Amino acid sequence: MTVAGRSLIVFFLLSRLTLAYAQENAGKQSEDLPRYLEVTPSIGTGAQMTDTGIKQLAQKGYRAIINLRTAGEGIDLAAEQKTVEAARMAYYAVPLSGLEPESAQAEKFLELMKSLNGERVFIHCASANRVGSLMLIKRVLQDGLPVEDALAEAIRIGLRSDTLKQFALDMIMRLRQ
Repeated sequence: MTVAGRSLIVFFLLSRLTLAYAQENAGKQSEDLPRYLEVTPSIGTGAQMTDTGIKQLAQKGYRAIINLRTAGEGIDLAAEQKTVEAARMAYYAVPLSGLEPESAQAEKFLELMKSLNGERVFIHCASANRVGSLMLIKRVLQDGLPVEDALAEAIRIGLRSDTLKQFALDMIMRLRQ
């Protein structure tokens, strides 16, 4: 067997193992961590968590939280940052509109995820819809998942919006070139 053939088999097996891990960990959620999903051993996703949920994430070994919510959503972003930092985790804000997502925000998210590679990271927005969109982009472009598998995973994460789905697919096409 050629090196290319072996590489393809390894890639295929890793893709399937990652998908199996995400499926196995689906449904581990509570009121404090709604829509919680361990996508990989180092990436968790979900909707808006409570202060208790933030503490639970720290106990689970998360080292950073990425918040995709915008200031216009009526959430106290400064209070969340303070709670996250009090739990000894890093806090990052990458505000992304669900109605008019911007490519600059998706690119910032990809850069941040690349810089946090290996750290245990939790990503959230209000409902996990935007999280699913950005994770679709990340999983295809940075992790090498096939689009179909990454889309199925994004839907499990919380992607429901046709606008965000199309945004993610367009970003994948644009950044692959």
